[in-house]
Amino acid sequence: SPTLGEIFNPARDCPDIVDQLPEAEDGFYWIVLPKGTKHKIWCDVHTDGGGFALVGMKDSPVSWTVPSNSIPVDPQGPPHWSSDLGDVEVLDFRVQFSTDKGFEGAKADWFYRLNPQRKFGDIFSVDKGCPDLQAGIGNIEFVKDLLKQSVLTNNFKCSKFGPHTHHMLGWGKMNYCLRHQCNNGYAILDVIKFRYDNFGAYSYSAVSSFSGMNHNSTAFVGCDRGKCCACFGPKGGRQNYCGSNCTAMNGGTVTTKAFVWFWVRTRMPERLWKRCMEFVVKNSAGKPEKHFIDPQTGTAQKGSCSGNLRSFLNEGTLTVSDKESFDKIPDVPGLLSYRKDDKQLYINQGSKWQALSTEQEFEQTKKQIQSQEKKIQSLENKANIQEKKLQNQEKKIQSQGNMIRKLEKENQGNKIKGSQKWLRL
Repeated sequence: SPTLGEIFNPARDCPDIVDQLPEAEDGFYWIVLPKGTKHKIWCDVHTDGGGFALVGMKDSPVSWTVPSNSIPVDPQGPPHWSSDLGDVEVLDFRVQFSTDKGFEGAKADWFYRLNPQRKFGDIFSVDKGCPDLQAGIGNIEFVKDLLKQSVLTNNFKCSKFGPHTHHMLGWGKMNYCLRHQCNNGYAILDVIKFRYDNFGAYSYSAVSSFSGMNHNSTAFVGCDRGKCCACFGPKGGRQNYCGSNCTAMNGGTVTTKAFVWFWVRTRMPERLWKRCMEFVVKNSAGKPEKHFIDPQTGTAQKGSCSGNLRSFLNEGTLTVSDKESFDKIPDVPGLLSYRKDDKQLYINQGSKWQALSTEQEFEQTKKQIQSQEKKIQSLENKANIQEKKLQNQEKKIQSQGNMIRKLEKENQGNKIKGSQKWLRL
């Protein structure tokens, strides 16, 4: 039968590929859309456990002119949004950008956990977590930095996309283009080819509730008041590095050269190693409070991880591509991980990883052990022979000692008899 993900055996979604094909690689797969039609899509099966579907790509920070159509989105381009996935329910919306055309050089990579989930064609809103008259991606449960594999905040509420003017302009037109073909992008009037919007951005802040437009951001890509750029800080940074109107702050970097990828995840893959994640945020009074992400529901909860949520392994072995990914795996005793770069299987021993031998190495080690065992057996045999010789020598020495003591007694007796004879004389 056809392999899952082929056109005659489409998967349910990208997490289904992760669940059913442990050896799957990033690439194109066929899935079934909510309306029952088949669609070819690029799946990321590794990042954060995998299950991300590529829904958009652009080769500059400019948002206005990116078209949407039914052609599968390729990581290498051409730039466009998918117009076939508008009815897909989205759990995580992910933004990734780099200054070159490869994922490896990513300068920022994060996702918003949406609560509640929503259809991709309703990703933007004006009244759900975002302030009045300013639209964006709202009702966000938490933001996770995928470069550092850490949850940054659960206080973030809205990534501002642009001002609200009309439900069929700006953010509303963008939602429309995620369900319908838009040849010239969301901000272009098709009839007269006139651009009516100066905004259109994706951002987050690790220290405040809003980002974009008149708010500072930790990372930003898109357009603000007619200026388009990508802005980022140091890897793992938790400050705001991007000001309004494409300005840098706190040592941030602003560039007009950026390749951007947009991803959605419909659900967490079931075949996943998961760990309860803890993080600390400041409450409204400025005091730090500990929170955790429930690995079963993906929601943020106040408090610490309980014992039954601390860590668990559903099945299988955690497969990673390289040492960098391998080093991000927390220590869980007994966890198995396979590294593709050195083709080694490792087991976690609590504070360190121990490589397990390959079959060839095992056979070589087995032969070495058998050879050593033969040598040891030979030495033991020699030792036994030597021990018997020593025992025989000890018996001879004992026998000789007995003989000497007997002669000494006889000699002593003769001396006494001689003395007695001399006295009688």
